[in-house]
Amino acid sequence: MRRHFRNRGLKQRPLQDWGNLAIREGTDSLVGFLSNPKREAVLRKAVLKDPTVIFLILSNILTAAFAIWLNWSVAAIVWTYWIQSVIIGFFYFFKILQAKTAQDPRFIYQPPVYFVALFFAFHYGFFHLIYAGLLSGVFGSFGSLLSNLPIIAVPSVIFFISHLFSFLYYLNKPKVQKTARQLMFEPYVRILPMHLTVMFVGFLMFFSFGSFLMLVIFIFLKTIADVFMHAVEHTEQISQQMA
Repeated sequence: MRRHFRNRGLKQRPLQDWGNLAIREGTDSLVGFLSNPKREAVLRKAVLKDPTVIFLILSNILTAAFAIWLNWSVAAIVWTYWIQSVIIGFFYFFKILQAKTAQDPRFIYQPPVYFVALFFAFHYGFFHLIYAGLLSGVFGSFGSLLSNLPIIAVPSVIFFISHLFSFLYYLNKPKVQKTARQLMFEPYVRILPMHLTVMFVGFLMFFSFGSFLMLVIFIFLKTIADVFMHAVEHTEQISQQMA
């Protein structure tokens, strides 16, 4: 593989460096948003006027309604959000396929877009497999939840429709063209705050503080994390709509 990264008057960069660069670029959207002086205005625009964010908020509200109406366990809620995380990766796979290959003079060979997309599908899927094992050990096995699949099917479909709508809505919107390498690690940044919230409040509810109030706080905090990271993901498009 190293023969594809021969020197062109620059220091040779191996494949490992390409991967490290991809990780750094994957966090650029969050760093850029936090350093953006208009970030509060972007968030306000997203919450009040962006139809994809409104749809996302409604999806979380409907999930909360189902959870309260059907008296869901913590496990059912956590697994529903695990499925949402998989859905986010599903649409990122197609975003990567639509991206361009990075033209970086430090590397003679650039992995083709389809290779980056397949590699992303592998490591994102493997990450969620390990994550599922962790959730199974704490909140109850995924296998036992499959027997109650109708309970979480409707909210999961709602989340799928929400992210499909967002994908199609922004598909032809003016945006900064990102490379496949930049997009490969973005979804991890997108889902991390959401899952930290889910795990933290989920632990509190599961071990000693389960209550209706905690359920409301749980879903409220998760929704905030969801909306915030959605705004981070689409900062460029929302900013252009504000111009």
